[in-house]
Amino acid sequence: MSVTLRNEQSQPANNELFLRRLRVDHEPVSLLGRYFLQVAAAADAHNISLSVETVEDLVDINGRNQDEWRRVLPLFDPRLNDLDENNTFVLVARNQDGLPVATGACRLFEWQDTNYTEELESLRIFSEEARAGEQEYARCSVSAKRSNRVTGRVVFAGAAWCHPSVRGQSLSSLIPRTSKALALAKWDFDHMIGLMLEDVLARGFAKRFGYEEPERGAVLVDKAGIEKHFAVLSMSRGAVVNHVDEYLTGHGSKVDRVVGQRLP
Repeated sequence: MSVTLRNEQSQPANNELFLRRLRVDHEPVSLLGRYFLQVAAAADAHNISLSVETVEDLVDINGRNQDEWRRVLPLFDPRLNDLDENNTFVLVARNQDGLPVATGACRLFEWQDTNYTEELESLRIFSEEARAGEQEYARCSVSAKRSNRVTGRVVFAGAAWCHPSVRGQSLSSLIPRTSKALALAKWDFDHMIGLMLEDVLARGFAKRFGYEEPERGAVLVDKAGIEKHFAVLSMSRGAVVNHVDEYLTGHGSKVDRVVGQRLP
């Protein structure tokens, strides 16, 4: 079932175009519809416009904000991977001046014959094998116990960034949650995964992003021999649905908009 969102108001709000372009192709359609309408209203209230953009846009935004944002993982680099709208999307929040102030991205992997541990340790998750020599990492070791059970259709959620000018406005959790909701709407997947640097994990971001059981135990070594220690994140599709639903439960859904037709 595919549902297109629209707004009954005569004067378009900041996020009218965002809603018009959304398609909800997978269940739970009603819950996702209410969520997107609520999020659009919240973004309007903060004069933030949401849009789905390309990985090229993500790389550009990342490059322009290196002072407060680490380089995004190479798995979102179109120079190293075959990325398009069928397997990747980027959610961007922009302020009234059109400047990007927050991002989140998702990429779909088909791992029917492999798993998260194998893809990390082989470095295949980060780049196509033919372009492996161009990426920054030399090796990866994984001691986390659950990642070898993550297989099938898997979505990596990452590239979460929030500009200092809008921190404290809940965008740091709202944009990653909305990226997950977009992934639910776009793809039928089994697991959602991520990687989180241990210093970020220590600040409580894993649970804020919906990962209840983060596991330390991934070490990436770059070609200069510098180690980066990550926590391995994973959650089931059902857990992603619950994470999205928590927002509605906490904020209510009293937005006078419709998803195709008026929702209950």
